[in-house]
Amino acid sequence: KALGLPETGTLYGCPQTLFKFHPDFDAVLAEIAEGDATGHIVLLEGIRAAWADLLKARWAKTFPILVDRVVFLPRMSRQDFLAMIRHMDVLLDPLHFGSGNTLYEAMVHGTPIVTWPGQFARGRVVAGAYRQMNVPDAPVVSSIEEYASLALALGGQYLP
Repeated sequence: KALGLPETGTLYGCPQTLFKFHPDFDAVLAEIAEGDATGHIVLLEGIRAAWADLLKARWAKTFPILVDRVVFLPRMSRQDFLAMIRHMDVLLDPLHFGSGNTLYEAMVHGTPIVTWPGQFARGRVVAGAYRQMNVPDAPVVSSIEEYASLALALGGQYLP
């Protein structure tokens, strides 16, 4: 509660810089929101307030469910950021850009990060780290179409 997180529902976090949110990722986020009626997608506000406004405007036209189901948290101290990561049920690696430091911060808490290793190296960091650590059944999907299903399954919401 002190961090501004919802107190109920599954928390799907993607605490990345907002410029990493490619429009291809919007459909994945919408599928997660539609698949978990009580879940929340947690993002961080950008350095510039306009970044969140631009995303919300894009979503209002393409995936309106995201306008209501995404929680934007303000920028926070490193200590609060690490505490926030600890409270996430599932972390989402953004398509085409990927995570870097967030992967290592999440590993401390054992929070799974769903990833799809894209075409470019910047989107393969998480999958590469899982491979290097020999993580069995790592949450790495082979296609974008599988991404939301795996995130929902890890969040306890997937019904086959």
